[in-house]
Amino acid sequence: MNQSAQNSLANLLAAVQVANENNGNTAIEDFKEQVQKKLPLWDQYTRDNTKLLNKGIQAFKRYDKNHRLDFLWMRLKNGEKVSKNKAIDDLFKFANDAFEHENWDDAHAMFSFMAALSPEHYRIYSYLGTATEKLYGPADASLFYDAITKTFEDPELLFYAAECEMHVPNNEKAKNYLERAIKAFGDKPSNDMLQLEEEMKDLLKTL
Repeated sequence: MNQSAQNSLANLLAAVQVANENNGNTAIEDFKEQVQKKLPLWDQYTRDNTKLLNKGIQAFKRYDKNHRLDFLWMRLKNGEKVSKNKAIDDLFKFANDAFEHENWDDAHAMFSFMAALSPEHYRIYSYLGTATEKLYGPADASLFYDAITKTFEDPELLFYAAECEMHVPNNEKAKNYLERAIKAFGDKPSNDMLQLEEEMKDLLKTL
């Protein structure tokens, strides 16, 4: 990843965090100021993860035996705009293959690349968190969830974070994640979310 791409990614991650902390409101007067305050941490994050992202690209190329992703790599290399939704859909097929076959090293690198390409796709982090725990253990995964759940208050992500804390084990922290997850459902969750919410409530009773 070149320096320009690193800077763009760091800015994007900082902006996503600030937007989420302000309930999606990017029109607040001090938005740019808040982004600048977050930027140093995300800048360090992107530098630390450059090798990992390159590893993810190489993993995708190994799995993509029919070269379906060649056009994506070409556009990214040339700094051209890509449809991130389509790119994530295309990449997911290969990353999920690694995940389903429990190739945790590949899955971790591939989902890390996807998160860097499109950090606002928060569901990627559920897979990345699981791969992190399988590869490095629940203590490292706990640190990952600590960071990512400060940006995304998503019920499913918080549920995975709670499960991770139960593996540590840290039941008090798991309880906190579950309480946050239940609160994050809001007033009108979908039928699938209602079932997950009930599972969380039942699990909470055991902690």
